[in-house]
Parts: sequence; C-alpha cells; structure tokens
Amino acid sequence: SPRSMERSFHDHVRLLRRKGWLKPGTYAVDGHVIPVPYGRLSEHAGLAGSTRGYMLVTIVGPVPEHARVVGWLLVPYGRSEKKVLRVLLHRLERAVGPLSRWMKVLLLDRGYWGAAYLRDLSRTHRISYVTLARDRELCAVQDADEALLDPATAWTQRTEESEQFGHVHVRLAGVEGIPVATDQRGGRPTPMNFVAADESDSQGRPLREKDGTLRGRIHYATDLPTRE
Repeated sequence: SPRSMERSFHDHVRLLRRKGWLKPGTYAVDGHVIPVPYGRLSEHAGLAGSTRGYMLVTIVGPVPEHARVVGWLLVPYGRSEKKVLRVLLHRLERAVGPLSRWMKVLLLDRGYWGAAYLRDLSRTHRISYVTLARDRELCAVQDADEALLDPATAWTQRTEESEQFGHVHVRLAGVEGIPVATDQRGGRPTPMNFVAADESDSQGRPLREKDGTLRGRIHYATDLPTRE
C-alpha cells in the first residue's frame, strides 16, 4: 500500500542517518513533471493546461557529494509545489526527527516562491534557504541591484565549468538586509539577502541563450550571510 511504502522509505532514511551516510550540509529540492500523453483513465493523474500526468517532488542530498534521495512525493500534476514541499518536509520531520540536525541549507531551483513562504519554511524547520529570484521585475531585486552600485561593494571573480557554455567567468557580489514585502496588505517586510552573478565567456562577452537573447544577471535570495 502507499502507506506501507512510505514507512519503508522512511526506515531507509533512518538507516542512512544511523550509518552516517547523510552528512549535515546542503540539500536540494527539485520537481519533475511526468506527462501521460496517452490514455485518460490514469489513476489520480492531474490536468493543467494541455498537460496530463503527475509531478514528482524530491529532496536530494547532500549536494554535491552524493545524490541520495531522502524525500519524495508524487502528486497529480497541477498541484501547488509550495504546498507539496510543505507537506513533504512535515512528513519527513515527523518520521525521522528534526531536519535541522542534518539539513543545514535547502537549495530551491524552482524559482522565487515569495518572502513569506521562505521565511515560514526557515522558521518552521530551522533550515536556511538559497533560491533563484528569476523575476527581475521584483522590487527587492531592483533594490538589491541599486545597492550593488555602491562603489564600496566587494566583487569576487571566479571561473566555473558549464555544460552549455564551457568555461564561464563569474563576477559575484552580495548585499544584505533588503526589505521584502511578505504580503499585499502592507504587512511588515522581512529582511532578505541577495547575491548577484554576472557571467561572461573566455573573451569577456556576456553569455547568450540558444535563441540569441542575453542571459543577463542571475539573482539568488537567501537568509545566509553573503560575506561567507
């Protein structure tokens, strides 16, 4: 049964913990869409737009040492990923104990889910977060970019390897304490830290996507100190 399967998986995670194979560190959350292109009677399949199928949300870690799946939830496609992740974390914590003992940072690559959600996630489970802030129109992102114009901003240079672009030069800087609204009713904002990354090729030229558009600056939102 699904309940028996879930118990067996949590026994597996507890074994990994006892063996010391789940080290404290960074864990990643990812979502995978499993489309069902044929048939309309698939059990509990969801429909959103023209896509029918399922969504699998996983927690993998520690990253990048070993890609061990430590949590997963399969739901009908179209469900809110925010709610699915919240349920997944609560189930995992109830089964194996406080997650903060071994999950120190949660890496969310699904985009920015809002300051209120991230704040509550951090407070509930006592885990720090790092997430992409993909929407450059966010007021907080624009405020962060404006703060980074300060001549005293310390920029760091590094070289990384990208599957798509090869050798990439990255210019990084962080800014802390940017106030971010947590709701639409003028509630008290919460401070958030941002890291901006400018990428270029070996010739110093900005990177371009396959369609020729500029890749642009990448922004990360976090509650971790950016100076580290």
